[in-house]
Amino acid sequence: MSFTYLMNGVAMLPAEMYSQTGGRMGSDDGIEESLPAGPPETQGEVITAVDDGGELSESRANITIRAAESSYWADLEVEYTWSNDGRSLSVKTLRYRAKDNGRKKGNIKLKLVSKGDTGWDQLLNDKGVQNGQWHSFVHTRSVEGNVKGAFIHFNFIYDRDDVKDVNMTGDVTTLYRPLAPYINQPEDVSPDSSVSVTGIGGMYGLGTLIVYDVRDYSTLGFATIEQNGNWKATFNMPSGLNTLTFFALQWRGATGADSNQVTVKVVPMTLRIPTADSVVRADLLVFKGDGASGVQVWTVVPNVGDALSETVTVGTGKTWEAQGKALTSGRHTAQVAYRVGNGPVKYAEEHRSFIVINTLTITSPSASSAQDMNFTLSGTGGVEGATVSVKVDWGETSVGAGDVGAGGAWSATVRMPTAGPTSLVAEQTYRGVTSQRSIARAFKIKPPKLTNIQVTYPSPGVVRFSGTGYENGIAPAGARRTRYCCCPRPRRSPRPRPGTGLQGRCFSKALARPARASMCRTGSMPGN
Repeated sequence: MSFTYLMNGVAMLPAEMYSQTGGRMGSDDGIEESLPAGPPETQGEVITAVDDGGELSESRANITIRAAESSYWADLEVEYTWSNDGRSLSVKTLRYRAKDNGRKKGNIKLKLVSKGDTGWDQLLNDKGVQNGQWHSFVHTRSVEGNVKGAFIHFNFIYDRDDVKDVNMTGDVTTLYRPLAPYINQPEDVSPDSSVSVTGIGGMYGLGTLIVYDVRDYSTLGFATIEQNGNWKATFNMPSGLNTLTFFALQWRGATGADSNQVTVKVVPMTLRIPTADSVVRADLLVFKGDGASGVQVWTVVPNVGDALSETVTVGTGKTWEAQGKALTSGRHTAQVAYRVGNGPVKYAEEHRSFIVINTLTITSPSASSAQDMNFTLSGTGGVEGATVSVKVDWGETSVGAGDVGAGGAWSATVRMPTAGPTSLVAEQTYRGVTSQRSIARAFKIKPPKLTNIQVTYPSPGVVRFSGTGYENGIAPAGARRTRYCCCPRPRRSPRPRPGTGLQGRCFSKALARPARASMCRTGSMPGN
């Protein structure tokens, strides 16, 4: 779409610009005061060139200028070309024709006026054929341009027999069409953010470069142009749009050719992971989402602002990933915070709730304490409703189980398969997600007490103690070995006892030698 104004094929000033000049071009531009009359035929085109990766344009057009007086007329077809910078205009005559009267002595003159003035240049002297047909006529002239517009004056002296020749003049105005600027593809933007557009091909100090909305050609913003032609425009994204397509053009006397069209999209700052109400292991907490490239993004506690993650920049793939900070077990809510450049911090609308499952803490019994083979382990840091599993450190076999109650407190019943020193760890599982193991806590597991103790006399002089005890157990460190002697038991002899003051005929090592040493036996009994 072009803002070039044509009338009957002629490039003309926009109406508002024409009215501001009162139908006249300013003399300070080097153009004659009066605008030409009469609509010549015009065929215009824009020749495209490439410069520094950007698409630029050159104003070029073919026009036919008519000179007329009374019933006499003559036409001159020319091709004019403005230089890229508008500081030079070149005019090439192509052909001419004049009303038929059978004579061949017409004269053609040409004058160009812009910043410079060529004056009248005699191109054909008394050789113009006046038969109504086109005749090839190639000459080239140029004039210094004012980067705005120029007049092309055509004069034809119409030859007549035995009467005065007819002097006819025709004029056209050619407006310089500024270069078509080129827009670099901008990054997509986040909601309520400004759009920053850069490009090349601007005309420094000459005219105006404007960015327009393709939908209704409304003005989006004005560009600032540097000396090297680079330019930049910043404008607000129209509200309610998900995409915006725009172009740029330059004004200088007339509108230039349109730039390339570019489209930017509004990319909402979203949170994809963790999903709503999902359970995440604390050490694996990562926030992931989508957004506009180059935007700084992080997650925060809604309405509080405390950061829940590190701050990252959205990559060219329009996705982002931020490592979560250490969070306690339980339900948390996150909101996306973002900032474009040094602008204000903004927030996405969604508040995303999820559950973190962290490691448990063992608080009781105390470390290195002696415990029976069955005891209760308890602690804090759980997710209410989670199940607890207790394991021997570095092992996979569960030796205890329990649940997490209100406030994250938990307890588990431990049933140790073996006695001795050990280290236990606890882990919790909620909705199929298992936490890391807790810090190990050491305990001394005691063997069970002996039960069902029985004393028998398998043979004369021998006493046997038996009962239920811990498999592979050994005598406690406090047990003492006592040598005792027994004699044949009388009818009512008491059971042997170690120590002094024995009754009957059994004597301990502490007493005098037995009367009949040959009948003695040696055994062991646990000490008191």
